[in-house]
Amino acid sequence: MADEERLLELFKCHPYLIDDELENFELIARTYRNGTQPDLLFYKHNPPCEIVIVEIKSGAIDHNAVNQIYSYIRKERNYSGCGNIRGIIIGRTISDNAVKLLQQISENKNINISVKILGQDVPEKVKYCIKCRKANWFNAQKCKYCGNQKFFT
Repeated sequence: MADEERLLELFKCHPYLIDDELENFELIARTYRNGTQPDLLFYKHNPPCEIVIVEIKSGAIDHNAVNQIYSYIRKERNYSGCGNIRGIIIGRTISDNAVKLLQQISENKNINISVKILGQDVPEKVKYCIKCRKANWFNAQKCKYCGNQKFFT
């Protein structure tokens, strides 16, 4: 399994590793008219609606990745009508050009896209708590969610 596919499966099964709030969202599949689809799209039905689009890159986040998620956010606004949409890009590093483009989009388009760095903000490798069965960072000494100190690896 390719690294990006492995990460996609990890975060699909355990979205709270990306953002604790995502545990309360529903994962939905969305394919737009041009055949493109985001890696992960989370939807919260409670008014007001909220959507989080996640793009996962196994390497560096570049300006193409930023343009890609920006495009998905625009398409989702048109498709769903939900005004509360944010994006998260996950990757190993981020290029200077991508940082500049994110700043421009944030300032000029009022769109929230955050960056999470693998191994720093989100885990690449996890172990599972024996008690609550939640995924934790591989180097965790105790479960973040229930405090248990025994894990499956």
